Amino acid sequence: MAIPPEYQAKPGPVEVVTAQPGEQALVAVVAKRTYRWAHNCEAVAAEVQRPLYKGDEPHEPLEDVPLGDEPPMTSLRRVPEVFARRPGTDVIVHGRAVPTPGAVSMSVSMRVGTKLHAATVTGDRLALFEPGGIRFTDPAELAPLPLRHELAFGGLDRAAGQRFLQGVQDEVGLMAFRRTATYLRKKFIKAPPFSYARNMYGRGYVTDPSQPWQGGPVALPNIERPGDELTPERLGGNPAMAWSRLPIPALFGFLDANSFPRSAMSGLPPAFDVHPDEMPEVRAGLLVKGYCPGSWATVKPEDVPKMFNPDMARTAPLGLRFDYLRPGEVIFLRGMGGLERELAVLLPREAPMMSIPGAGGGGRDLTMGELELQQVLIDVDAGELEVVWSGVAPIAMRQSAGQALAWRDVARVDWRPL
Repeated sequence: MAIPPEYQAKPGPVEVVTAQPGEQALVAVVAKRTYRWAHNCEAVAAEVQRPLYKGDEPHEPLEDVPLGDEPPMTSLRRVPEVFARRPGTDVIVHGRAVPTPGAVSMSVSMRVGTKLHAATVTGDRLALFEPGGIRFTDPAELAPLPLRHELAFGGLDRAAGQRFLQGVQDEVGLMAFRRTATYLRKKFIKAPPFSYARNMYGRGYVTDPSQPWQGGPVALPNIERPGDELTPERLGGNPAMAWSRLPIPALFGFLDANSFPRSAMSGLPPAFDVHPDEMPEVRAGLLVKGYCPGSWATVKPEDVPKMFNPDMARTAPLGLRFDYLRPGEVIFLRGMGGLERELAVLLPREAPMMSIPGAGGGGRDLTMGELELQQVLIDVDAGELEVVWSGVAPIAMRQSAGQALAWRDVARVDWRPL
């Protein structure tokens, strides 16, 4: 039975969750703080404090959708943010590449200390499939481009999906096909290999280069990792069966749970054409060996929990995952503010003090320890900065969701300068 809206928990900037990852039960207070920021200035608390998100929220489509057409899949603007623990700090950047007038390419980057996450941004291009082979057109002049998954390498090969559906219909007949057509159209042909396992939202992915002209020219990615760009030779190498050899997308936004490597960390890995530990991400130092524990579909029920890697809770793309950042550290952004210089984003020099009144033994207050800065979200154009912290404390036994909700209503979070 559905809970009436007036009794449903309203989203807010503080949540309480309980967990028992091992023998010790835990309670965690998770708190978000929203700030206003400007280049090389101390951030100040915003008047409007945004809530912690508990579900996926997609971006608006980059282009208008003609009336009657199926809306395109769009990358995620928001993802669940309430985790008792994460193994480090995830950094997310919502922004645009802002070129100088007349440029056809530029570089953008995000840097913390010596760790650099960079991308090459290029004007619009097409892949043309001609009798003599595949040809890429010259890039058009750059306009400001959002740093979204849709403009990085990846995507959905709709032409291949339609060929597959037609083949199924020819094999089983129209009447039998209609019984499964909805599932096949909405789910099956939107999963690998019809979509790119690393980024289902992007552009440039073709599963069968011998037949792409049925779908016309293919839009090429605008945002790519330096040294890992798509080439006609890589595009023409039967990608559906050798997707590991295709480019690692240059991403700045949230990574959804169905995309590699998060899918491989949650017991649902895509079909690999090489051993998981031999993936390019491992060789590049973006993943460590053993990141993929296996598939829960191939193990006994009691072994399913072993198929989950704690890094599955990390929602930043590869390259934007850090050891825990500290208040006062500086994040540098280049190419996103319309200026030649780097933008300096100063992490707020404050941290939360968290407690739950009455949750300790004998009715005492329970103070959270092990404070973790789990997430930093920078919205460049809006001038907003969000941080998500968690604090964890041991408890005697795991509590119900109802108890966690009651604790949330009384939890105290005091933001104190450092």
